[in-house]
Amino acid sequence: MRHQVLAGLWVLLVASTAAAAEFPEAELVDVRKIWDAAPHNAYTDLVRHNGRWLCVFREGAGHVSHDGSIRVIASNDGREWKSLAHLTAPDPALPDLRDPKISRTPDGRLMLVAGAANRKKGETKHRTLAWCSADGRTWGDATPIGEVNRWLWRVTWHDGAAYTVGYGREGAERTGRLYRSADGRTFTPLVPRLFEAGYPNEATLRFMPDDTCLCLLRRDGKPHTAQLGSAAPPYKEWAWKDLGVRVGGPNVIRLPDGRLVAVTRRYEGGARTSVQWLDAEQGTLTECLRLPSGGDTSYAGLVAREGLLWISYYSSHEGKTSIYLARVRLPAANAKAAAKAAADRPAAPPPPLTLTWKDGILTVHGNHLPGGKVDILYLEAYCRPNSHTTDWVEHTVIKHRAECVSASADGREIRLRDTLADGVVVDHVITAERDAVDFRVTARNPTDTPSDAHWAQPCIRVGTFTGCGPDDTDDKYAYIRRSFVFQQGRLQWMPTDDWATEARYTPGQVWAAPGVKAADVNPRPLNPHRPTCGLIGCRSGDGRLLLATAWHPYQELFQGVIRCLHSDFRIGGLAPGETKHIRGKLYIVPNDMDALVARYRKDFPEHAALHAACSNDQGPSLSPLP
Repeated sequence: MRHQVLAGLWVLLVASTAAAAEFPEAELVDVRKIWDAAPHNAYTDLVRHNGRWLCVFREGAGHVSHDGSIRVIASNDGREWKSLAHLTAPDPALPDLRDPKISRTPDGRLMLVAGAANRKKGETKHRTLAWCSADGRTWGDATPIGEVNRWLWRVTWHDGAAYTVGYGREGAERTGRLYRSADGRTFTPLVPRLFEAGYPNEATLRFMPDDTCLCLLRRDGKPHTAQLGSAAPPYKEWAWKDLGVRVGGPNVIRLPDGRLVAVTRRYEGGARTSVQWLDAEQGTLTECLRLPSGGDTSYAGLVAREGLLWISYYSSHEGKTSIYLARVRLPAANAKAAAKAAADRPAAPPPPLTLTWKDGILTVHGNHLPGGKVDILYLEAYCRPNSHTTDWVEHTVIKHRAECVSASADGREIRLRDTLADGVVVDHVITAERDAVDFRVTARNPTDTPSDAHWAQPCIRVGTFTGCGPDDTDDKYAYIRRSFVFQQGRLQWMPTDDWATEARYTPGQVWAAPGVKAADVNPRPLNPHRPTCGLIGCRSGDGRLLLATAWHPYQELFQGVIRCLHSDFRIGGLAPGETKHIRGKLYIVPNDMDALVARYRKDFPEHAALHAACSNDQGPSLSPLP
């Protein structure tokens, strides 16, 4: 018996030693109080934006009071902090702003969400509000998001969409609900009953390299142990693991080496803000550091930077409830964790794109692009209908004047305004994304005369991109052999089947969009086939990248005569006082045609019905690259 006991103790010792190796202790590098101006300062979040730190939190008279507001403070070094903005409740019926959470949107702006609460009598007890800002100083108007009496506690962005868990407050069923939004303003339930047992509430979502989503979920009531959920796209089927401990203010971050770190309030042995290793496979939280904290505490913001974990949090352990910033050094991953992280690590994303515009040329910059850039004549022309057989100068072109309204300092956004000779005004919002450029166009006719503005031409210069620029070859049409469209239900590389050669002006090639009259398109050779997909594009000379463009609505696809490709957007004329909205994309992505087509279909769902009549299989099929 004695030998059995000793053997059991030895097994426990070996297991605990293995666990210590797997989940090593963390080192507190330093911690400092960064704000205590209000009577009660709490509920933080942290972000790195445009080269400086931003910390957001609630100020109020107490933990529960009717005067909650949001303070935004900024620092260049994490030591000296200054107030940047102060947001107060826009609705006096919901006077208490609580738990601000901040994130970066896909277009590089900041999005702040917070709860607006009312604990007095009244039907509406809670709304979630959102604000947006380019710099953290100037914020737009508050926008209600989600549903009344449901708190959308933290928003996480993934693949261009916003996700959040909303939980029921006073007057609503106390269940968790998963929401999704394409624009950060309209959130619709994706999973109406995400989790029900106990009282599920605060939750943080994090997306893994394989697109799996993890959900770290707080529960109160009975039972009150935290939950870890996981789901694969489209995130409708969830599996849950009970973590066995009670937490508050849950936040989690994936380190560059693939390990997961959670920072939450822990209760056993006294309330504190706790740094913990999260093992998603085993469903465990293992504490590796207790931050200086106690009493009213937790609600951390997390940023991993330069080998340290930066943690904002609040605590009352020194008397007054104040905001703190800690820097924590986490030990290097052991060999097992490092190998797993290496296997999970995705390919490095391309460097971000940036934009400039000068003298009518929109330039897309990227260090990974052939030649470092792509130029677009933006816009080449606004055009009238009945142009296919008429003179380009005398009939087709409507003269216009272009001006730059604004350009962001980081090169992410440019706003242009075109004023046409007939009085039409066209505003453009052009935004650089990670591997695309987004175009939002608003055309309006402020006059009392109908406008013939029927379509417009963004002219994308692709010679250098395809390796067929003037410095590469004297053949100015060599690039078309690396260019593609979709017709007759499949991908075709140019020159395509039934290549047209006769027109008022030659050479070149035009594909009239479904529903567009042949008489209305560019006076270049008109291909007899309609496009069966709204994409036109090319591959880079080294074969690494694809460049493609699409618009909705669009007039035509066009292969031009100055080493260029077009998707020309359609206006369709404007009645007096009429306004129309158009949108487009320029994709510059890895050479994966299936992925490109899938992304296009997601961005332009209207095109499925538009092209159905022109395709044998209701969409493009893919043929091998030459």
